Amino acid sequence: MAFSSDRVSGLFFFIAGLLCYFYVIPTFVESANSGSLHPDTFPNALSLLIAICGIILAVNPTNHRLHSTRDMLMSAVYFSLICAALFAMTFFGYVVVSPFLAILLMLLIGERRPVWLFSGVVIMPATIWFIVEVLLERGLP
Repeated sequence: MAFSSDRVSGLFFFIAGLLCYFYVIPTFVESANSGSLHPDTFPNALSLLIAICGIILAVNPTNHRLHSTRDMLMSAVYFSLICAALFAMTFFGYVVVSPFLAILLMLLIGERRPVWLFSGVVIMPATIWFIVEVLLERGLP
């Protein structure tokens, strides 16, 4: 097997997914008596999905070429924006911050159609809130 960034990142996500599944989630997810699902169900499923996708990428790398500097800079902007929004959620909550995050991300990727902007800013955060708070009986920040 030749050394490539896909193989390295695939192995990284494989190890990270297993680390989350075997250590992080059992250590830091609290059990709850209410609700129809255990609090660790979705995190466990997603961590296993990350591990599986990581090993698939490591075994079967792509033929992609390097991205431009502008693309890498925009990725850093998206990452920074999401980190700032997560930090803001601790003070203002999901309901207040998520529409602002959604509109900023949608505008940054160039979305200008009013129906899509409305669905991303109003409908999707409301749907996520309804599923998590009402159906799953879990609290959002």
